[in-house]
Amino acid sequence: MNDDTERAAGHAVRVAGAMAVRGAWWVLKAALGPVLPAALGVGALGLLVVALVTGFWQRVTQDAPLVAAARTAAAAASGSLQSYDGAEAEHRLPWTLVAAVVGQAWEEGNPVTAEGVAEHLAPRFAYEEFTVARVTQVRQLNQPLQERREEQVVRVLKQAETYLGVYTYTYMIRRREQPEGWVEEPVRESIQCRQDPERLITTLAKLLNRLVAPWEARWVMNLAGDLDSEDPGQWVLAEDPDTWLAGAGMDWHSTWQGTPAGGKVAPLERPLVVTSPFGSRMHPVYGTDHFHTGVDLAASLGTPVRSAWPGRVQHAGPAGGYGLTIVIDHGQGIHTVYAHLSQALVAAGREIPAGVTIGLVGSTGISTGPHLHYEVRQDGKPVDPLAWLTAPTGTATSDQSGEAR
Repeated sequence: MNDDTERAAGHAVRVAGAMAVRGAWWVLKAALGPVLPAALGVGALGLLVVALVTGFWQRVTQDAPLVAAARTAAAAASGSLQSYDGAEAEHRLPWTLVAAVVGQAWEEGNPVTAEGVAEHLAPRFAYEEFTVARVTQVRQLNQPLQERREEQVVRVLKQAETYLGVYTYTYMIRRREQPEGWVEEPVRESIQCRQDPERLITTLAKLLNRLVAPWEARWVMNLAGDLDSEDPGQWVLAEDPDTWLAGAGMDWHSTWQGTPAGGKVAPLERPLVVTSPFGSRMHPVYGTDHFHTGVDLAASLGTPVRSAWPGRVQHAGPAGGYGLTIVIDHGQGIHTVYAHLSQALVAAGREIPAGVTIGLVGSTGISTGPHLHYEVRQDGKPVDPLAWLTAPTGTATSDQSGEAR
């Protein structure tokens, strides 16, 4: 049997399997009638989806030509780095998302290409211009101090429209001292994210040529993980909690040399209500066993989020399913993570004191409602944040949580 015949046979088997599953679903629906949504909508359907996704994703990632085409198409659609600080890299189109959508379309008999899918999902960037000034002080014998000024017009990212929503950047001119002068350059002040789930739903509907349910869009987004995993076949609906930072080019190594001073500061200025605790739990969106690496704290949209200790901001930007996220290095191997924000008010590299407002509560990433996902990591390993909090805390039932990680 040649390669074309094998591919055609494999595709036929996949389509037949998908049709069989759909047929079984409609038989159950006819048998149970209106009781089905309530009886099976969360339980049996969730198990069915997990089983389908496991086999589907393994087939997709084992298709070498599809993987290669998805990598190439995603890289081309992401574009080049044209901004002064390379902010476009935070919005690169994950090849895993392209592969997942192409694979699903093939399953349903739609002849899409990786290039076509990538074009629909590609980020769109808008820029603004700033002037970078480099001033060098020149000292000559028996001559007054002279300054040599060189200027260059650069572009910075103003807005990024992605399949997740719209990110808006704010920059300010800051002066950075150098040994023989200084540089006046644009420095990122804040990022605001307006998440729009309908964007991905609408795009998928066009590519799959059918109506797409919200849960399908969430599944596709989680499957992509917003990462370029080196071995995506090893994760299906769950991913290593460290993977997203590795994908962002970061690690948990402490570089800040300061010392955390004073008492700990609670991340929210209010009595803390824990809606989902640290540890093993049932995933609130996918219904699978999942290790929760932090705690979810109840808060309304736009609530100020505070830094727990002094430290240096290590990451402030998109982070896959965590949404808009801030990571602070506090030295001595201690990091705190603040996820699903609607706005980040600090930039990477900035040193901050304890208790300063660093962002605003949101519902970005894989999230079902506004809340703060808060983590404490010691030498890279997640530890129970409640043991590190001094403010009084309460508890709430897990169904109040907006956390989906």
